[in-house]
Amino acid sequence: MAGHCGFIDVFGIVTGLVCRAFFGKTPAAPELGSLGSLVDEVVRMTCDTNQKGNWSVSTPSYVALMQRHVETLFVHDGNRRLLFVNEPLHPEDHPAPLVFIGRTNEGFICRCRHDLRAELCDELKQLATQYEGVPFVADSVLIGKVRQRLEMAEWRIGGVWEGPAYCFPAVVPKGEACVVVDSSNAGVLREHFCDIIAELDAVQPCVAAVVKGNAVSICRTVRRSLHAAEAGVNTIVTHRRRGLGTKVVAKWASLVQDTGLMPMYSTSWDNVASRGLAAKLGLVQYGTDLHLSEASSEQ
Repeated sequence: MAGHCGFIDVFGIVTGLVCRAFFGKTPAAPELGSLGSLVDEVVRMTCDTNQKGNWSVSTPSYVALMQRHVETLFVHDGNRRLLFVNEPLHPEDHPAPLVFIGRTNEGFICRCRHDLRAELCDELKQLATQYEGVPFVADSVLIGKVRQRLEMAEWRIGGVWEGPAYCFPAVVPKGEACVVVDSSNAGVLREHFCDIIAELDAVQPCVAAVVKGNAVSICRTVRRSLHAAEAGVNTIVTHRRRGLGTKVVAKWASLVQDTGLMPMYSTSWDNVASRGLAAKLGLVQYGTDLHLSEASSEQ
């Protein structure tokens, strides 16, 4: 791709080979039609299901993965504008960020909130185009320019999120010795994760490492779409650095795969432990996502 430096090109080739080693055969080429139908066809190939119902990836398209990522994180309107954060319960209470920019070594996806002017959205997309060649590192330059453009349009910025997004191997270790938590055994959450009990039905599958009758590490579905589920993992302080997070995420991913959905994992650049967990699981970084949120009235 034009604009990529040599390092990024090599990295893209290497990660592509890794994904092929994980994910298998090359699919037949789709017929070319409209951009929308082409993307849908790429996504269809990326999210192909096997006879057991598990998802598998054939020569994965990183742009297709990023599309699934943003459509799982946020609720959209009919024009692919952002409405709400796709929380398990009451998403309408959680406004979407002003802009989401997901970059991969194959291109990018830019989605704006529904109330941004079309001209401003076009300008933000142009900015993303200039920086799509460096998706695998933190990028303070792009953040600064996007922020500046939003503030020039009189939007107040309250928060900035940037971090890597990962795909799972087609086959994930089952994470034995973990417990699937549902309404029948929700009591294991009371000591350390009582706030999750009220939404337990909405965050399935929910998996826990249990010590002396109490969950000390959990992974559950924090975002869900028709095609994918995003992991949310928490481990109490006293039980960190014991590999429990790795086990519960692996078990969660295998259960999600069994339902035919694509398990996805993302985190922020400053969450070193979370990025380390991704490395232990052998996850492949397919891109980087950035979103800037509007300041609340209290900020």
